[in-house]
Amino acid sequence: MLNDSTDRPLLVFDGDCSFCRFWVDAWKSLTEDRVACAPFQEVADQFPEIPLENFRSSVQLVMPGGEVFAGAEAVFRTLAYAPGKKWMLWLYERAPNVAPISEACYRIVAAHRSFFWKPTRLLWGSHFVRPSYSLTRWLFLRWLGLVYLIAFLSLWPQLLGLVGHQGILPAAGFLDCVRQVFGAESYSLFPTLAWFDASDGFLRFLAGGGAVASLLVTLGIATAPGLIIAWLFYLSLVTAGGGFLSF
Repeated sequence: MLNDSTDRPLLVFDGDCSFCRFWVDAWKSLTEDRVACAPFQEVADQFPEIPLENFRSSVQLVMPGGEVFAGAEAVFRTLAYAPGKKWMLWLYERAPNVAPISEACYRIVAAHRSFFWKPTRLLWGSHFVRPSYSLTRWLFLRWLGLVYLIAFLSLWPQLLGLVGHQGILPAAGFLDCVRQVFGAESYSLFPTLAWFDASDGFLRFLAGGGAVASLLVTLGIATAPGLIIAWLFYLSLVTAGGGFLSF
């Protein structure tokens, strides 16, 4: 009886193949503990119904009920246990020509595993490591903070001349007009802290406070609250700025 001792599918692969081990580890990081994995060198004796040559030529997915899938179909059925990956099996089963093309590609790769192992190792290394995206996240947040900082600093010298009390279009007058036209809906249609205070001092506080918050984000200090403050303060200035910041 094939795989009747477990309630999980078992993906059997060539344990002597570095290329195979790498990609099985990659798939396992997606399926987590939903699919068991084992090299055929350790478990082939448990499945005498599967010829040894089948194990050597392609991965074998043994289902709990005993059904066996091989090649590309085994890969797609394995990945179907990963969140958001069922679409690949759906295409394999239903889209015209996807199944034969997938199997042909699988056979080519399986027959030249040593060749395909070289670019795999060059791109990702000899051992699969689940990506943490820590560097990408760090860079993104630092650059986002820098963008906010530049925005606040570039607005600072122009702010009062544009929307200050004696500016071209004072924020207080603009918000008064908005309130007269939209009434109670003004606060949701034009969200800004300037509803509480549209004085020159408060506008300066929004720009200066936003610059400080942005600097903290850029330096990696209090990133989450810094981003919230920067977003809230800049939104307030954009809204109060009317046409000057609506671009």
